[in-house]
Amino acid sequence: MAASENSHDVAQAEVTPFPFLSSLVSDCVKKGMDITEGGARYNFTEVQGVGIANTADSLAAISKLVFQERRVSLGLLIAAMIENFEEHESLRQMMLNDAPKYGNNEPLVDEMAREVVHNFYEEVEKYSNPRGGRFLPGLLVWTLAEGFGSVTGATPDGRKNGEVFSDSIGAAQGRDVKGPTALVKSVTQIDYTPAVGGLSFNMKFTPTVLSTDDSLHKLQSLIHTYFQLGGMQIQINVVDKETLLEAQHS
Repeated sequence: MAASENSHDVAQAEVTPFPFLSSLVSDCVKKGMDITEGGARYNFTEVQGVGIANTADSLAAISKLVFQERRVSLGLLIAAMIENFEEHESLRQMMLNDAPKYGNNEPLVDEMAREVVHNFYEEVEKYSNPRGGRFLPGLLVWTLAEGFGSVTGATPDGRKNGEVFSDSIGAAQGRDVKGPTALVKSVTQIDYTPAVGGLSFNMKFTPTVLSTDDSLHKLQSLIHTYFQLGGMQIQINVVDKETLLEAQHS
């Protein structure tokens, strides 16, 4: 990824500089340098960590079902993933349902997520770009989950080839089954200080769940708790299936 980003930066500086943008960015005019040449005061390149929940769920499934309980061999699991779990649906269901899932305040898988993100931070920060800046990590994955998932094969958490990744630093879709408080407690196990470019954390509620003043006060307390525990950003979606279908066909 670093080599790809740096090659793109070099080509962009040569072929498509940004004089107008550079005139509006601090220090480019003072230095007499385009933003693509390193004129900007802040010159970092950001790399996004995508699929954190899927990675943590996969590692937890391998840890529990392959090594601890020995219910499946690693060789069979790899073969099943290569075949996109065709003829291995019972194995896929085991990986989906019989291992802890990130987003439910489960210590094993939450520790996996924390370690994955920490390792991601450390690796990204090793690199520098041709503009004289550093690489910095980000977790703003909301526009990347579908595209990256579409070109990634089956994974040990039971996700099939081409399926979408988790769309934020929250749980993979449908896997947070112990309520919003458990989800918040899982998400805030991770240190987000190095994620300079920010992150996305999506929480979804149906309108009926938030239809009373009491429920809105509970949501307010939940958000307050999230930030007290070290959260950085949160996006609340309140929509029902019928509204989405109507928007899709209008």
